[in-house]
Amino acid sequence: MKGKQKRSSIQRQLLLNILPALVIALLLFSYVNYRYNKAALEKNYAQQQRQIIHEIQGLSALYSYSQKTHEKSFDNRMKELSEKMVNEIFVNDDDAAKMNLYEVSKQLGMDTTKEFIYIINRNGVVINTTFKKDYLLDFYKLDPGFKTRFEKMFATKTYTPEPFSYEMATMLTKKYSYMPTRQGKYLVELGFQSNEAQHMRDMLDSLTLNIASEFPEIKEISANLCIEDIPNTQIKHKFLWKAVNQTLKEKKNRQVTYNVKGEKLIANIFYLPIQGSSLFDGYIVITVRDTRKEQELLWNELTKFSIITLLTAFPILLVVYFRARKLTAPIKDLAQKAGVISGGNLEERINVVGNNEITVLSENFNVMIEKLQESYEGLEQKVRDRTAEITSQKHIIEEKQKEIVDSINYAKRIQDAILPTDEEITKTLPTAFVLYKPKDIVAGDFYWLETKEKLVMIAAADCTGHGVPGAMVSVVCSGALTRSVREFGLTKPGSILDKTTELVLETLDKNNGDVKDGMDITLLTINLNQNILMYSGANNPLWLVRPVHEQISEAIITETEIAHGTLTPALHSTGQLTTENRQLHYECIEIKADKQPIGKFENRKPFNTHMHEIQPGDKVYLFTDGYADQFGGEKGKKFKYSTLQKVILENAHKPAAEQKEILDKTFDAWKGNYEQTDDVCIIGISF
Repeated sequence: MKGKQKRSSIQRQLLLNILPALVIALLLFSYVNYRYNKAALEKNYAQQQRQIIHEIQGLSALYSYSQKTHEKSFDNRMKELSEKMVNEIFVNDDDAAKMNLYEVSKQLGMDTTKEFIYIINRNGVVINTTFKKDYLLDFYKLDPGFKTRFEKMFATKTYTPEPFSYEMATMLTKKYSYMPTRQGKYLVELGFQSNEAQHMRDMLDSLTLNIASEFPEIKEISANLCIEDIPNTQIKHKFLWKAVNQTLKEKKNRQVTYNVKGEKLIANIFYLPIQGSSLFDGYIVITVRDTRKEQELLWNELTKFSIITLLTAFPILLVVYFRARKLTAPIKDLAQKAGVISGGNLEERINVVGNNEITVLSENFNVMIEKLQESYEGLEQKVRDRTAEITSQKHIIEEKQKEIVDSINYAKRIQDAILPTDEEITKTLPTAFVLYKPKDIVAGDFYWLETKEKLVMIAAADCTGHGVPGAMVSVVCSGALTRSVREFGLTKPGSILDKTTELVLETLDKNNGDVKDGMDITLLTINLNQNILMYSGANNPLWLVRPVHEQISEAIITETEIAHGTLTPALHSTGQLTTENRQLHYECIEIKADKQPIGKFENRKPFNTHMHEIQPGDKVYLFTDGYADQFGGEKGKKFKYSTLQKVILENAHKPAAEQKEILDKTFDAWKGNYEQTDDVCIIGISF
């Protein structure tokens, strides 16, 4: 039941309806103004970026021109040295890999402190060099793109120079050149360091930083030669490399927002093409700026919104408040009088004042109260009459329910009369127990006992249905079993079941040929003198639990398939009990039942009788399906026959009364809060 909601006056509701609309309008105005100013700010930033890029392009062009001019003093010498090594010194390609390159450098008059030789094999690995930091450097692991570049150099078989760039190990400015050996097994790479080129690069970096000082928002600017998929160590913030690499691949400028020590920064990444290089993919210019102006703009808009709200909302609400009081006064009076009437005083009437919609409402309300008063007086009598009628019907239903319950309890007494008493079972089979748990007051399951001389006949049966219908069928089936023994003198289980089937069909099929009621049953005949056990079953098997002494350390569980009707086990599993230094195991021999019920069944065959010799310590268990089919446990699943067999084997060495108690408690614990699924009947007999 929901709690009573707190009421609100019309005056308050008017104020609450106007205030949000006013605030939303002011917010919309502030938002539009903020977006306009932010667009102007972004336009200014874009203009700054264009100016920065324009200046850097100019510096880069001047730098490239200066470098190219400076490179001319290197190109001829590097080409001459490369050709001399390839054509004169490395006569055989393998000489390049084996020779002492320091000696080659001296022979060629090279400065070994600034001029270095590298030999690169077809796998992109530096296998010989005078620059030890790059020995065994694998270019293809650095970037698969090197493979394409180097393969092109191998194919052209010509000298290939590169512009000045960074040396990856030291970040010093160097000029590189490449030339394949005559058989094309190696690339001869030269790397010449230049102090002048380094000075030009430092000057370019210094001028680039000076550009940043012209723009207060710009925190840093950098221009870098970059290769796809190879991180450039000159880029300060390593997490920007992913965006830089994407810019190189797409050749499209991009913007990245990130935080450093709580400060929000925006990095703009620009791509500039590079001419005359087969190694580098382009220049990357990175500008980093803060967001102070955006934050100031947002704060100014919030301040303006607050001031405008105070200057406009308060006066408007004040006017609405006093106007609402005048308009709602008649409504308050109407609500007060309506409250008095709702308390049961139907003599009260609303004062009719004014000439508006409230006036019409008051007049109609008074008419409604008059009609309600007339109806109420007649309704009270109808309620009294109806209450008396319901009370009478309640008494009738209670009497009928009592009659039904009394009838079912009487049916239980009748059913109890056909069940063997505990004294009869104990007297005949002292080591037996019966666990019997009907689902309802009466049950479809029953157990049966008959004796004839030294023969004991005992059965556990499950009739069609449960409750009253099942109990009625159980009376018919129990009577048929008794007649088969007493009237027809039968003792062989298979013959008893055949005769019982005949008698049940005669009884249930007299007036209706479509009745399919019947039962599943486990029936034993025990010859106590000869220690012989005879069994026959309709759908329900028999479990013969037999002790086995073995000198073993742990339980064994096996399953074997047997031929029908012999003493060989159909299902063999074990439980154990420690006695002194030996293990006492129990094996469970499942004797299969005939797959047909007691009742109507097509292609019926005579029931088989299985005969077994009783050995000392043997135990037999007869049961219906109610225990194994019970739903319960944590997941609401069936208990299952395998679990029931495990419980029986673990407790087979215990007395009959204790076994019954364990089975009873295990069933209740498994069922828990679930409803009992079916009737339960288990009989255990020890020999």
